[in-house]
Amino acid sequence: LPTWLEGTALTRGLELPVWIYTLNESFQRAYVVGSATVLGSADEVEAALKGSTLETLRATAFLAKQDARGELPAGAANGTVSRIVPGRDSLTCEGETSGPGLLVVSNNWDKNWHARVNGVEAPILRCNLAFQAVALPQAGPFRVELEYRNPVLWWTHAGSVAALLG
Repeated sequence: LPTWLEGTALTRGLELPVWIYTLNESFQRAYVVGSATVLGSADEVEAALKGSTLETLRATAFLAKQDARGELPAGAANGTVSRIVPGRDSLTCEGETSGPGLLVVSNNWDKNWHARVNGVEAPILRCNLAFQAVALPQAGPFRVELEYRNPVLWWTHAGSVAALLG
């Protein structure tokens, strides 16, 4: 920075300390669970989450009835996520599972996220009140591509361009 900026509010803001935290027993960005428990309401999901151990939460996804769609796994499939590639408004997860399961992604659930499992469109389910889940229908390798598409953003960009031209 130039010397004439020293001591100004700008440089004081840049001199704040940086804190780095370690989260003990946190969840991975994406992980595979072998079973899903469907409960009647979001309140029941919240109660189940509060009463669960970390081991249970790493093996089971909790969904409210209104959020459960399609076939959900009932077994105890094992799976691993071997590669996660973040992108701008996207996330790609690759791995392998021993049977049908759910890929749980610790992104905040939003209706504007869209998924493809091995190239096929798939719904994104809201699980554990806030996370995303995508059904993995069969054993073997998988590639899940998540993409955020919000049509309002395009209208916002178009409005900005119109304002600049005006």
